[in-house]
Amino acid sequence: MNRYIVLVLLSSFLIVSCGNKKDTEQGAEQGEQQEVAAKQSVPEIMTFDASVQEQIGEWEAWELFNEEMTKFQKLQADNLSLSLDELIRLMEELEKSEFPEKLQIPAIKSRLLVLKTFILKTRSVSDDQGRDKELNNLQVAVVTAYNELEAQMGETFREKAYEKVLQTIDSIDQKIEKAKNQNEQPQ
Repeated sequence: MNRYIVLVLLSSFLIVSCGNKKDTEQGAEQGEQQEVAAKQSVPEIMTFDASVQEQIGEWEAWELFNEEMTKFQKLQADNLSLSLDELIRLMEELEKSEFPEKLQIPAIKSRLLVLKTFILKTRSVSDDQGRDKELNNLQVAVVTAYNELEAQMGETFREKAYEKVLQTIDSIDQKIEKAKNQNEQPQ
């Protein structure tokens, strides 16, 4: 009788442990699937429209920074270190370069500071193993900050063009008023 009890207990133990192994394997597969699903896709780099690109095209420091950012956007989270080092170097050159006059405003400078902060934060984490999810989130934040900077730059160029049109209209109105006043004065 004792043998039967031991045999029943042993077979019950084997059934339970095999079932747990299967559950553990399924849990590991689900964990991997959730990790892949949780990984955010890095947004595409924005591009300027033709009129803005024409105005900014001569700013060499920006062009170099833009090329490296495009490369950075396409990298996987575990290969970011070298690109981040280059982005940091190019950011320093960008800050030292002569900004186009239209971009010498606080809105642009603050967005550059935000972008630099995200680049430095990402670089501080990039060498740590096992932080791919955090690196992915930071890579998304860097590209998003870059896109917001480009959007602000584009908006600034469009605003300046709009202001120029308004100034031209005002000067034409003033000339018309002046001519009208000269014609109305008795001679």
